[in-house]
Amino acid sequence: MNDRQSYCMQSKYLFFYLNTGGGHLAPAKAVAEKIRSKGKKEVEILLADGLTGSKPFVRTIIENGYKSAINKAVWTYELLYAVHKIKIVAKFTAFLVSYFIKPAAEKQILLIKPEKIVVFHFFLIKPVTEIIEKHNLKIPVVIVVTDPFIAHPIWFLKKNHGKK
Repeated sequence: MNDRQSYCMQSKYLFFYLNTGGGHLAPAKAVAEKIRSKGKKEVEILLADGLTGSKPFVRTIIENGYKSAINKAVWTYELLYAVHKIKIVAKFTAFLVSYFIKPAAEKQILLIKPEKIVVFHFFLIKPVTEIIEKHNLKIPVVIVVTDPFIAHPIWFLKKNHGKK
């Protein structure tokens, strides 16, 4: 088998993250590197920012809003976390963010056609799963909870993920 045939047989894994302070990108890079270091040449890992192609104001609100809350006013993050324990608030936020993220994410998924998607941010769970369902794709989705101490409530909105 030549290199071209080998490349064509590679499985594509799409690692979706958001650049909200590095706590989601760093684990995506670490897992990708671990797979590569194991010599898994049949797996091509594509790291993709879930906000690529989104409207600039969406990127600004999600990335800069989070960074500002953590760096300048920790109480705002704590307040948002507490409010999102109310399920209807968490669902509304997930719906709103998904509405703005989904069009660009859909283009990425349909263009790349990955064999597996790994989600590294809670805001990406809803849009990714909706895209998979909308197009009746048979792509397994793995969710990696990257919050080390207190996971945000939106991580757990969807129960029995991946089970039909």
